[in-house]
Amino acid sequence: ATFMLLKGGSNAWSHTHLDLNSFFITSHGERLATEPGPEHYSLAYWHSIQPVVSTAQHNCIVVDGAHQRVSAQYAMSYDLEEAGDCYSRLSDHVSEDWVEMVRGDATTGYGDMLSRAWRDMVYLKPNVFVIHDDLIGHPVRCQRNFEWLLHSECELGETPSRVVWEGSPTPPRALEARGEKATLRIEPVFPAGWEYKLITGRTVPYADDKPLHAVSIRPYWHHKWNVDPRKSPYPHWDPRGDTTPLFDNTCQYLIVLTALPAGADVPDAPPYRLEPIAQGTAKGVRLVGEGEETLVLFNHNRERVAVGDLETDAEKVIKQMQGSRNAN
Repeated sequence: ATFMLLKGGSNAWSHTHLDLNSFFITSHGERLATEPGPEHYSLAYWHSIQPVVSTAQHNCIVVDGAHQRVSAQYAMSYDLEEAGDCYSRLSDHVSEDWVEMVRGDATTGYGDMLSRAWRDMVYLKPNVFVIHDDLIGHPVRCQRNFEWLLHSECELGETPSRVVWEGSPTPPRALEARGEKATLRIEPVFPAGWEYKLITGRTVPYADDKPLHAVSIRPYWHHKWNVDPRKSPYPHWDPRGDTTPLFDNTCQYLIVLTALPAGADVPDAPPYRLEPIAQGTAKGVRLVGEGEETLVLFNHNRERVAVGDLETDAEKVIKQMQGSRNAN
């Protein structure tokens, strides 16, 4: 069996771990996407935030290295808004025989930094997950750092990707969490030109000898240094200051996760390829295989988008085509 869990709720509850929109994935009896979890509850635990009560210890978005917000006073209520603005509301749940989807809106949990923090999860049964994070930051004249985190009990490493970028001069790459029973392929589609960093040194509580593996995926960005200010009439923080803007307050992640049994043969010609779709602020991916195709498109700003023979301004489009059968 393969299953996914997405966490909503409020950071105003006691025992909060500041982990709104965190997710788990288990397949073939192995924790492919998990998290360290809490240490023993103690006075020292509740008087610290690093690393035990930490957004970065979960499969969350981390902005500028900071934690999500927490209410000044705990309120044990199922009313998300009662205790202040630090919650994630789950919505848009759809369940069909071939697809499952849900959204976590954790904007208030990042309210000091973001004006939008939506995580859409689309489960294409039986083993593919498309995760889309739409992040809009408050305007600031500084570099906004976004990190997409995934922890696993399985060792992480690089592997060839099935993402097909037209005219790309370099072969695409992906990541894999390789366990004894299962493998999780991690294939970022957006942001283009992504970078990653493997994080070591984390363990499961009560088992100091059991390492956890983690990866941080982030947009590519660069510093300008020793640059003559006469080069541009605009400051470095102004996007007009260069052909490639140095700073950006927005970021969209679109990452495809595929759970496979361990040792599954992934040939040079994989069963499907991933074709990125980018039109304006709309981002999506087309999963193309032999005799079937699935389109997953996120268009949160409701722009007019044309993909093949499809024209739409819908906020979300999931379309599967198998031979002559269509499902929407």
